[in-house]
Amino acid sequence: MPERILTASDLNAAGVAAALVGFLGFTIALWTTVWHGMGADGQWRPVARWWLCMLLVSFLTLLWGLLKA
Repeated sequence: MPERILTASDLNAAGVAAALVGFLGFTIALWTTVWHGMGADGQWRPVARWWLCMLLVSFLTLLWGLLKA
């Protein structure tokens, strides 16, 4: 059985999927960072560090997907 070779349309579809996943993750992480990352006094909570990491990773995934799409 011959192996299937990836074509440009396959990479395009992977880029679109990655961009959508990155956009969804970025939106959720941004919303959560703003609403749950700060306390009532306006100080950052310790858990905000992980939401900021997720924000960065999903933004980089979004950019990678847009470059491949």
